[in-house]
Amino acid sequence: MTRALTVTTTGIIAEVEVRDLTEHQRAVAGYIEPTTLPTGSVMYVNEEGRMRGLERNPVAERLAGMRPIVGDGILTGPTNRNGDDTDIPDSEITRVRAAVAWIYPESTHQTPPPTTARPPTTTPHADPT
Repeated sequence: MTRALTVTTTGIIAEVEVRDLTEHQRAVAGYIEPTTLPTGSVMYVNEEGRMRGLERNPVAERLAGMRPIVGDGILTGPTNRNGDDTDIPDSEITRVRAAVAWIYPESTHQTPPPTTARPPTTTPHADPT
């Protein structure tokens, strides 16, 4: 299994384990097209994304150097000498999180701390009479 990271068009990221081509295709909802990132990691996206009119993926575009990318993506580490994917490095996960935070500064992509609801405070009004 290979440790990977999914990146949706809405900036939601999730760490996943992928075993084979079918799981890569499931993550991008179609045939895959690899894109090597400047860091050497590999991002797989839907090969027919533009033809199918998929939404832009601003996080993926930022990671790929602003190259236009549409649809959800899945990131792995660099391929090895045999052409197999390797685990996504922790440094790449940190880079993806930073990209999400930059694009979605008021992100709801992280779990907010629990809050306690309190009833509103009312101020009694003085009777003018």
